[in-house]
Amino acid sequence: GFDKRFIVFIIVVGIFNLGQSSNFFVILRAQNLDVPIIQTVLMLVLYNVIYAGLSSPVEIVRDIYAIPHISAENSRDLFLAQGFVTAQDRLWQMDLTRRIALGRTSEIFGHQTVEMDYFFRAFEIDKLAKKIYGYMDDETKSELLAFCDGVNSYINSGKKPIESLILRYKIEPWSPTDTISIHLLYALDLSINMDEEIFMYQALKVLGEQKAKSIFKDFREKTFTGVKGAKKPMNTDSDFMTGYRISKRMFGFFSGYGASNGWVVDGTKSENGKPMLANDPHLRLRIPSV
Repeated sequence: GFDKRFIVFIIVVGIFNLGQSSNFFVILRAQNLDVPIIQTVLMLVLYNVIYAGLSSPVEIVRDIYAIPHISAENSRDLFLAQGFVTAQDRLWQMDLTRRIALGRTSEIFGHQTVEMDYFFRAFEIDKLAKKIYGYMDDETKSELLAFCDGVNSYINSGKKPIESLILRYKIEPWSPTDTISIHLLYALDLSINMDEEIFMYQALKVLGEQKAKSIFKDFREKTFTGVKGAKKPMNTDSDFMTGYRISKRMFGFFSGYGASNGWVVDGTKSENGKPMLANDPHLRLRIPSV
């Protein structure tokens, strides 16, 4: 074996077909950083030859914890590489979350998630995502498209998550509205008072506005106020509770507590004299982690 203090270079040059006429030369360099060989840092350098989406070399360094660190010469290449490595690590998680947001889990899980799909489709997340994308400026759209190009490059490489192989389905191409839909889903998931809101909604339907107000005096009047200018109520009824319960029981949605914190340290108290800003998001544990 090798002494752990030696620097070991392993160079593997390969050509991977990542779609039509898309060639990447991949160089893997393992560097010893005073850790055992099995914990070495892998350096991945992607040199574009034909692939039109990547305009210059992009370096992706995965540390001993397999966390990718990306270096690129421009923002488009950076976002494209981000999409590629995100799909490498999270493609199954990405596709499952997209299906939940769009109400399409029953296509792979069958009847047991039909009511949950009905529940999420009632929010019309896909329509809202398309509207949001339409309002975005050109720069934001370009960055989002580059991310999607990276995701789709990995999808087109033919590598599949084991979950999709077991369930025998093909993961569809990624689009900008898919990313936005997941963002909206997580915003909805952070509705920590969802149980309370649903209870009040059902009480309002059963009791009527006046009686509900007389019973629940602690609630402010706006609790029972509709959205001004709304042309129609949300496309749902009290039966959506079944889908809501499935989303909580099977996928852990609407189970968190709002306790995120922002941390700021003044520059006079930091080692380098510069202020430090950090966030402590209290989100559910996931694999891979958010």
